[in-house]
Amino acid sequence: MLRYNITGLETNAETEPGLVAICQRLEADPQWTGVLFDHSQSQISYTLTEFNERVEYAIRHFPRRVKLAYVYNPSTLVISARTTKLLNAAGINAQAFAHAGEALEFLKSRESWSRQA
Repeated sequence: MLRYNITGLETNAETEPGLVAICQRLEADPQWTGVLFDHSQSQISYTLTEFNERVEYAIRHFPRRVKLAYVYNPSTLVISARTTKLLNAAGINAQAFAHAGEALEFLKSRESWSRQA
């Protein structure tokens, strides 16, 4: 699995090329089955339009075999939760977690996350 630790202020200028590179890497190297985005030490500064563009790109380009885990902090919780909701609705297995250990367990497991009704 791949792990990306994001620290400091994350803007669209950094996120956009990084997301493209991650998707290309996952497509080129099929052995990767999970990605952990650790936002526990970051702040995110996107406009709503930028956020929607990044999520739409991920929906179009993330291989469906890859599970995604987001580690959030209080300031990134809403974005992480919204991202995972949109990705799940598009058929991408994604979940947000408060702690990296939980995220790693999710990525290692063979189970998919699903929302209880």
